[in-house]
Amino acid sequence: LVVHWDANERTVINLGPDPVVLGSSPEAHLYLPAEKGFLAQAAIVTFIDGVVEMENLMTETRHALHNGNKLEIGSLMIEIQTDA
Repeated sequence: LVVHWDANERTVINLGPDPVVLGSSPEAHLYLPAEKGFLAQAAIVTFIDGVVEMENLMTETRHALHNGNKLEIGSLMIEIQTDA
């Protein structure tokens, strides 16, 4: 995952056996503010058998994600990067 914090700042988070948690919990890997309506665990991103998937726990939906997909979640822009 490439997290775009703003136009000039980004962080790469490697996906592995443990899911990446987005939410308002202090344990979340990517913080989303509770005051903006985000749950402690708002979404999780997993990488299983070569497939990146996001489970939106707020809408109870699940989506396969592909290289180049961009998701705007709160103030974050998250880009899926599956190639080297």
